[in-house]
Amino acid sequence: MQEALGDPVTVDFCSMLDFAEIGKTHKVIGEPQRSMDRCEFTTNVGGSTAHIMFGTPRDHAADRLGGMMAEPDAGLPRGLRLFRTELAGRPWLYLRFADDTTLQVVGFVESRDPKTETDLVPELAEAESKVLPGVLRALRSPSNVRHVSYPEKSFGHVDACRAVLTDAQVNAETGKTFAGIGPLGRHDCHWGEPWNGPFDVSVEFDTGKPLELRAGATEETIGGRRSIVEGGDGYCSVYTGHLPVRDGRAGDIEQVTLYVSSPKGCDLARTLANAAWPKLPAA
Repeated sequence: MQEALGDPVTVDFCSMLDFAEIGKTHKVIGEPQRSMDRCEFTTNVGGSTAHIMFGTPRDHAADRLGGMMAEPDAGLPRGLRLFRTELAGRPWLYLRFADDTTLQVVGFVESRDPKTETDLVPELAEAESKVLPGVLRALRSPSNVRHVSYPEKSFGHVDACRAVLTDAQVNAETGKTFAGIGPLGRHDCHWGEPWNGPFDVSVEFDTGKPLELRAGATEETIGGRRSIVEGGDGYCSVYTGHLPVRDGRAGDIEQVTLYVSSPKGCDLARTLANAAWPKLPAA
């Protein structure tokens, strides 16, 4: 992957997508969003709004994608292989490099009806496939892959698995025994079983519009930073914002969210955020 893309920490994954080509069959609604670890765009699938995400580089050397069968070689560049699967009711594509690192394409449909989501899986999988031609062209000409230059105090420099929380802190508070794992971009970290069940704890650096104070949420000062806390039965999230995004959508900022899935809910989320937020770079 590094040979093909350069440093995965700074890749602008939107620069690898051919939105004009995608738009021939699936109109792109609004402006694509570049986050630190992926590119997300909105389209229409079967009359429903769908979100498709590309990127999230990972190292799958330990599991080799759980024994999934690769599709027959279709002349992919640089020793790539294509894997398709369905996880949690969503179709996933994996482009696996020769060193077992991967890039992912995954989508989901906005629907309150699980049956609608299930019925639209084939159409969503087709929409995801439209991402591939542009990605493959980018991999054949890596000089066209854009890299982001994060400013000095950007969250983009923070290693989510090492800089803000330790395994010992998370395990002591949750009563679990997990090691933090995250993508090669280092912008997310999860303590728990992210592919087989709900997250126990996750720290996710991202970009987007500042969160609004929705009903049921509270604004608090946690770890010295203005934060928004929002939760329900058995889960909670604590969010804080940071610098405006350079070369991003107007109004977008860097942000970090600490998610917790635990009976301790927001008490645990506040405790962990109190430990994590002081380690973040100051604005």
